[in-house]
Amino acid sequence: MVYPMFQPTGAAAADLSYYLSDVLEPASSREFVVKGRRYEFVVRHSSIVAAQFDLTNKMQAAAPWICICVAFVGFVSVGLSFHSAFLPCKLALTVAMPLLATYGVVIAFFQLGWFEFLGLGSHGSGPDPLILYTTPCCLFGLAMDYDLFLFVRVYEYRKKGYDNRSAVARALVETGPVITTAGVLFAISLVFLTLSKTPFMQYLGAIYLTGICLDVFVVRTCLAPAFLCMAETLNYWPGEMPIPRLTWGEDGAGGFAAALLEARSSDGSDASTPASAASKPADSK
Repeated sequence: MVYPMFQPTGAAAADLSYYLSDVLEPASSREFVVKGRRYEFVVRHSSIVAAQFDLTNKMQAAAPWICICVAFVGFVSVGLSFHSAFLPCKLALTVAMPLLATYGVVIAFFQLGWFEFLGLGSHGSGPDPLILYTTPCCLFGLAMDYDLFLFVRVYEYRKKGYDNRSAVARALVETGPVITTAGVLFAISLVFLTLSKTPFMQYLGAIYLTGICLDVFVVRTCLAPAFLCMAETLNYWPGEMPIPRLTWGEDGAGGFAAALLEARSSDGSDASTPASAASKPADSK
């Protein structure tokens, strides 16, 4: 029985596994003839670590294609659903940035030991490579879920005649409590997974916890609204949107002004009245 002096999932274990499979096995294989019959002596090593590394290598080869297919299907579905050619590009930025930041934080936490002075994290071999190949699609789905939950309301209010900035602001305010509550509850459940003593579960919980927090408190509140307000016509092109005639949130009467204009439109009155004129409260008599 051999007990190595290194971590079974660390870099030294990987080097030993690759040495046994790539160097020792071919060098030890022989062919010989006994009484006119040819025999072949083949050396194979097997272990749980070797099987894990083989699986990791297969996942490493397949993961890029899986991620590309998932992203392609997701972005094409979004573009077709909202009749927009450039909306998927904006959403891709709001997904890619937190995705990369999530893995950066987790690697800094568990591999580089940046937070060891706080008594958190560790300085070691880092997360299991298998996790890095299996979690991107789940993080992609979570990020797209929160982004689409926001944009569906933006699209709805833009269809009703709000200008793009007002549509984004009103959607952000109205969807904020729901998204924040869902994200906080999800994050609380992931905290206990992160505190697990099993390294694999700990890495898994830390990745999802970081991703959820970034999506809820950074992307949804800062990045997504900013991208939706930049080059706003690209959010809906080549689809057609009504001419903006409603505003929301410019002052305390913004919501009242929007409701008043909607009522005037339904009564057949002049709907072309500028929203900014109606956003001022009427003088009391």
